[in-house]
Amino acid sequence: MCRGPSSVAGGCDTARGPRPGSRPANAPGPTGRRKDFLPAHGLDEINAGRTDDDNTGLDPVVELPFHDQMAEKMASSAPDAAERLVALTVSLVAEVRRITGAVGFWDNATKQDELRKAVKRLLDRSDLFAYDAGLDELAVELVAIAKANQHRLT
Repeated sequence: MCRGPSSVAGGCDTARGPRPGSRPANAPGPTGRRKDFLPAHGLDEINAGRTDDDNTGLDPVVELPFHDQMAEKMASSAPDAAERLVALTVSLVAEVRRITGAVGFWDNATKQDELRKAVKRLLDRSDLFAYDAGLDELAVELVAIAKANQHRLT
């Protein structure tokens, strides 16, 4: 019935099973968080959120997630590519906000597919990405970021 060392002090009596109200040391506590899940250090950095380390001027909460995803896939090595990516990010977020502003947008699969297509067109027109290098996949990832952050985009 009980796992691990069976002792009454550990919350388990082999004859009767776990004591009511007892839980292992790493089990979720009253707040629902496991005690061993939280890192021992770095909580301030985690709670501080994302920062604009590259000084792009983008909103760290709303725009940087899109920028960072696109920066990973960018194929252009043009000298002005970084500035063009920032401009693309701003226009992409504006377009996502415009399209997703409709009531019930996230409940409508057809509208979401239209958003994906609009995002893909923006990516293609930017000339920052190789067309055959996964524009569809990047568009899907960007729509997923939009959906995960929909409360911030309104």
